[in-house]
Amino acid sequence: AQSSTALSRLAGGIGTRGPGETKLETDRRRARERIQRLERDLESMAHGRQEQRKMRLKRGLSIISIIGYTNVGKSTLLNALTKSQVSVKDRVFETLDTVNRRWYLPGLGDVILTDTVGFIRDLPKDLMAAFQTTLLELQEADVLLHVIDAHVPDPGQHIIAVDNVLKELGLENIPSLRFFNKADLMVEEDVQLLCQRYGGMGGSALQDASLLMIQQELTSLLRGLQAEGGRKGKSQEMPLYPLPAPAETFP
Repeated sequence: AQSSTALSRLAGGIGTRGPGETKLETDRRRARERIQRLERDLESMAHGRQEQRKMRLKRGLSIISIIGYTNVGKSTLLNALTKSQVSVKDRVFETLDTVNRRWYLPGLGDVILTDTVGFIRDLPKDLMAAFQTTLLELQEADVLLHVIDAHVPDPGQHIIAVDNVLKELGLENIPSLRFFNKADLMVEEDVQLLCQRYGGMGGSALQDASLLMIQQELTSLLRGLQAEGGRKGKSQEMPLYPLPAPAETFP
């Protein structure tokens, strides 16, 4: 009985399989349909994003974009910094559309903090192209907040993956701050080695002390940019850079 129940759950219930369709064919069809739904959803979001970008640029608010490998705690950090309730789940691509929140920085005033889709290696080419519409948001950023999961076996691979995408998009020169999240789960000496090797700061999105350090570092970066007259190369009309094939993007 338990085996029968498990199989029925895998099949998705009665009536979901076409005539003469095998289980493998059903799974493949569902995967294709899932990709098509994601592509349609992302395409429909594009127009709304363009209007939002115009409004932000018109108001002259600085933009900080949270980036990073998928499932590293970006949405958790956004919620903690802005006291928001963005959906947070331990799964890949929990955030598909770009989430924007107004955030007050003492001494600077309001800024816009955005949470973008996470990067991942070996993403199917078609889906990779679909996600480039969300990455368009990064072209408007004044500062990038790069969140890294310090507790994974090799954080360096995630850093390389993200940096390569930024380079392909022509965004590698945007000022950035690397934040090694989940450092509270590690030995302090190991966290210090990561920060020394790759640059950045360690902490936890769940700790107030870490949030304060992030706030102070970002404030310093933005003040420096304002003193220089803003980020060079930032404009209202930016081209959408094509994404390369996954094999070229990720080593």
